[in-house]
Amino acid sequence: MSSEQEHNSTRQPNDYERVGEIVSIYQRGSTWWVNYQREGQQRKSLKTTSKKEAKLRALRLEREILTGNFQPAPKLTTIVEVTAAFRSAKEGDGIADTTLSKYDNCIRLLLQLAADLGVHHISKITPAFMDKFRQRRIEELKKRPGRDGQKTASNDLVTIRGIIKFALARKLLQVDPLAGYKIKKAKTKPQPYWVQDELELILNAAHLR
Repeated sequence: MSSEQEHNSTRQPNDYERVGEIVSIYQRGSTWWVNYQREGQQRKSLKTTSKKEAKLRALRLEREILTGNFQPAPKLTTIVEVTAAFRSAKEGDGIADTTLSKYDNCIRLLLQLAADLGVHHISKITPAFMDKFRQRRIEELKKRPGRDGQKTASNDLVTIRGIIKFALARKLLQVDPLAGYKIKKAKTKPQPYWVQDELELILNAAHLR
């Protein structure tokens, strides 16, 4: 049994003091809490040790509920939940297996970094998190011959940005943690080309055939 369940099971009905039509207050330690009816029984801390102030805050909450102006704090959604939903949606869109594979790899690296940093909720994917992801991704890719990792890292950041936009669209996230964040585009690598002498040699060889 959790501490919250223990707290609820040991509290007696006469511990509550009704102060309005749908709200009651009670004390937990030195802090006052409110109990109210909204889509079932709900409770929240009033963040005060004053009983008088607790009554005022409880009645204010009741007015917001009855007038439809009360917006409960959104449930914090984990990165694991959002990435799973994102991946499922993309698969449902019928995208190519190769693209899904790229998403899977990016998500794996995203979850790995989040675990290493102790980050659990999607709201914590901030610009600092993105910078850390880019740095780690580039460092790993640069170990491979002829790779600088810039383009791949940028592509992965675009995917992560897409995951955040998905969470916002699905109401899994209320505020964009990457608002104003710009993804730095990788510099285009110079492509090899033939000089005039080389081109003439190739044309002459083709003509001789």
